[in-house]
Amino acid sequence: MSRRRRRANKPITVKDVIDATTRQGTTPERLRKANGHTHIENGVQYMRDDTLDRALSRGRLSSSQYEAGKKYRHHWYNAGLAGTLQSCNLHMIGGAEFGAGMPRTENEAFHRQQYRRARLELDQVRFCVDVVEAFILKECGLSEIGYLVSEYRNRPQAEAAASTLLRIGFDILVRHYGL
Repeated sequence: MSRRRRRANKPITVKDVIDATTRQGTTPERLRKANGHTHIENGVQYMRDDTLDRALSRGRLSSSQYEAGKKYRHHWYNAGLAGTLQSCNLHMIGGAEFGAGMPRTENEAFHRQQYRRARLELDQVRFCVDVVEAFILKECGLSEIGYLVSEYRNRPQAEAAASTLLRIGFDILVRHYGL
């Protein structure tokens, strides 16, 4: 019976874990489930698994609708409306400043203006803003959105209702952005 020798390994640090994660990218198991919906950035393969990418790969969105959705998310995020991860200072009177508030830079002001213009266009059709923002910004699924905006409790009917409103909303965004 042979015995294995134990090697004295150095302890694993956080830096080692981060280096291994950035070097490897997506795991092989996750890549198998991706069915080819990945992109390569700096030699590392990453998943495309947000709701816009999944809808494009399943044929529910056209390429112009996909680009309009990306542009809408881009303006929302760069407007500073996504929020930040921060803690409050309990030693200050009044705590911390959370929420959007005034734009901090001219770039934020520009993106807020673009986001608000697109949102006003979407607001012309009832529930379009809610459906598009839930899908793009909150990354909710079609069935979840359908349950919220319709009275259907049957999953296929709820998805169909959400899909119809989503297509209308994306067509409005395509027209607004001139794509």
